[in-house]
Amino acid sequence: MIPTSFVDQSMVSSIDSPVGMAEVPDALFHRPPRVVFVEQKTARVRVVVGSNVFLMGTVPNVSGTGSERGLLGIAVDPAWPTRPFIYVHYTDIRSVHYITISRFTVTGDLTFTTTGALQFDPASRYDLLKSLPDNATNHNGGTVRFGPDRALYVSLGEDGTFCPSQDITFLGGKIPRLDVSRLPVTGTGPPPFALLIPPGNPFVAQPDSGAMLVWTYGLRNPFRFSIDSQTGVLYIADVGQDSWEEMDRVPTGA
Repeated sequence: MIPTSFVDQSMVSSIDSPVGMAEVPDALFHRPPRVVFVEQKTARVRVVVGSNVFLMGTVPNVSGTGSERGLLGIAVDPAWPTRPFIYVHYTDIRSVHYITISRFTVTGDLTFTTTGALQFDPASRYDLLKSLPDNATNHNGGTVRFGPDRALYVSLGEDGTFCPSQDITFLGGKIPRLDVSRLPVTGTGPPPFALLIPPGNPFVAQPDSGAMLVWTYGLRNPFRFSIDSQTGVLYIADVGQDSWEEMDRVPTGA
């Protein structure tokens, strides 16, 4: 129940279809927090500082056809500003449709000494994952989040094909857990899967390198999930059909 004293107040109103957000982990906590947003259909990334909104840049080659395609999620590297990177989740149309996870290098007021405005160069794109075909316009997943272990967790839908979500060698219908600390700071990617595999994943003994990335599987469309910052437990909102939704608690991998 919403408390009677609850007030719904608009902070900013110039963002078009914001579907994903993340806070910049600034050390200067006395300032307003900086929050980055992605706009699903325009593919723009914006940073909000108090009541000010700054355009960071536009992710190129994003496909917005269909209600569930577009620029869907964003995360900020927890080692900011030493590692001034953002990571985005989107449907990619550079060749055929793919679900792509990319990193961009951010410049501007990294240490928040003036306005807090930030930018990224689209040419700095480094693809982490670009191997999951996006044949259906729906069931794309859409979240990227760092856990307290500093691994990057990514939600991937099963692309409207149910049975493969149980196959750990197919990344659809999964949440992979990735080690981004060893990636080169320049280049275009994508790296071999072996460079992304962190210790502790449940299927690291499997012969398939894609399976080695999987943290949990058997999902339909995990559009959104959150991670407990103290325990690392995942709470997954797995989209249902017509009359129901599913919430999953994942304390460990697999």
